[in-house]
Amino acid sequence: MLQAITFIKDWRCFKIDDAFAFQDGVNLLVGDQGTGKSSLLSAIRGNGVKVEMGDPDWHKEAVAELVTNGKQCNSFKFDFEKDNFRTKGWFGGKTTAFHMRSMWKSHGEQNNAVLKNMAPAKDSVIFMDEPDMALSIRSAIKLVELLTKLADAGNQILAAVHHPIVIEAFPLVLSLEHGMWIPSDMFIASQYEEAADE
Repeated sequence: MLQAITFIKDWRCFKIDDAFAFQDGVNLLVGDQGTGKSSLLSAIRGNGVKVEMGDPDWHKEAVAELVTNGKQCNSFKFDFEKDNFRTKGWFGGKTTAFHMRSMWKSHGEQNNAVLKNMAPAKDSVIFMDEPDMALSIRSAIKLVELLTKLADAGNQILAAVHHPIVIEAFPLVLSLEHGMWIPSDMFIASQYEEAADE
C-alpha cells in the first residue's frame, strides 16, 4: 500500500520536493479543476511496476519517488471520463455489442456499472479519477457506501472527487488547493468562500 509520494522533478503543476502522505482506506483528492488531482494519480501510476508501456500514465523517467509499506498488492485504475465507453466506444478498434449498448446509457449509468464490478476487490490499491462524475445524489450516496465497503475489505482507495455528498462523508480530505490534509467540512466551506469572492 502507498504511504507517500515525493516529486523529484518539476512536473505539470508540481515542484521538486512537493510531497503528499496517504492513509489506509479512503483517500479523497479534492480541489478545483487544474489543481493537480488527476496529475497526482498519473504520477503515482507512472511510477508503478504494474503500469504497461502503452498506459498513458507511463513516463520515460520517474518524476516522483513512492514510499510503500512493502506489501505486494494489485492495482486497478479507472478514469470515469476518459475510459467511459460512451466517450470512446466508437473508436480504437473493434466495436462490440457492449460498446453499442453503452451508446444508449448515460455516463452515470455506465459509471455505476463499473463501480459495482469493483465491489469484490480485496487488498488492492484502487485509483479512481472522478468516480462521482454524472452521479445523482442517490448514486453519490451509494458511491460513499461502496468506498466504505472497499476500505473495510482492506483496499486503499485514491479517488479524485468533486461531489459534496462524497466529500462530506469522510472526515479528512487531501486538498490539493491547500497542499495538505484538512477536515472535509473546512474544504467545503472554503469553496463557498472563494465563490463569494469572485
